[in-house]
Amino acid sequence: MIQRLNKIYSESLKIVKEYLDKEYSIEKIFTLVGLGLASYAIGRSIFKLANSLIISPETLIQRYGSHSWAVITGATGGIGREFARELARQGFSICLMGRGRDKMEKLIKELEEINSKIATKVISIDFTESLDTTMWREIMIELEYVDPAILVNNVGMALFDLFAESDMRELKDTISVNCMAMTHLTRHLIDKMMSRKKRSAIINMSCLEGTYPYPFVSVYSATKAYVDTFSKSLSAEVGHKIDVISYTPYVVKTNLAILSKSIFMITAEECVQSCLRALGKTDTTAGHWKHRFVKYIRTWYPPDAKNIIYRITKYAKIQEMKSIDQRFENRKKMVLQ
Repeated sequence: MIQRLNKIYSESLKIVKEYLDKEYSIEKIFTLVGLGLASYAIGRSIFKLANSLIISPETLIQRYGSHSWAVITGATGGIGREFARELARQGFSICLMGRGRDKMEKLIKELEEINSKIATKVISIDFTESLDTTMWREIMIELEYVDPAILVNNVGMALFDLFAESDMRELKDTISVNCMAMTHLTRHLIDKMMSRKKRSAIINMSCLEGTYPYPFVSVYSATKAYVDTFSKSLSAEVGHKIDVISYTPYVVKTNLAILSKSIFMITAEECVQSCLRALGKTDTTAGHWKHRFVKYIRTWYPPDAKNIIYRITKYAKIQEMKSIDQRFENRKKMVLQ
């Protein structure tokens, strides 16, 4: 595929050169430049699509090293749980970090049934206290002998409400869980990951709502935008040694899902498989083809149309929550810890 694209590119340059040698004019130069830019955009899109569909013959355990660990936050359900199951299946030892110790220990038993050869570890942590430096010192003591091949920053918290009516404590917790937990854990582990002989990987869970403004989940959207930008910047810094990816899926069937039904909804298993296929190939992806399609379509929305559509859909959801008298009970979605 890549050789064929290079051949087409070389032939195109040859045609352009012959064209310019025959006749030279400003109009024709602008025409050729326009055609060149359009061809580049189309070719780049085709290349990215083809690259995402190619299954690498190299397994994750070959790329990142055997007898190594995957550290996963927010793994008691949904996407985090599926990451743990899949990475255990592929041969990585698993370290779960979160608040629900009973749920994590239950998942550990399941992982040991999936692959009895792996090691496992559970670390209890309340990610709403991510600004507590003492807590992180204690966490790093527990991670001292862990060889972190893959870090999955999955823990997340969604606050769905009008910003003017949001509780300050909930706002602080949302920022702590979605931004500070990822930042602190990545900083504490990155030195060990950089010093490994094999490559390492960091998967940061953003979402489609983090790629553009999203009313009624304004703080959640902003925190996920931070995750997306941080991941791309970090990839530019350490990409020679660590595969960093910002994963921006749309609706996934989890406790954090705002929409209860959608033709674009995928399962947590589909979500994880799509992410792992893209790992090492790009620094950002929406993953599943349904979500890549939604992301592509939304880039073409006029700004005014975006605001109208978002307001209508979110306002309708708020009215639904009010009508069943669950607004305040459901304002703060479950924290996947």
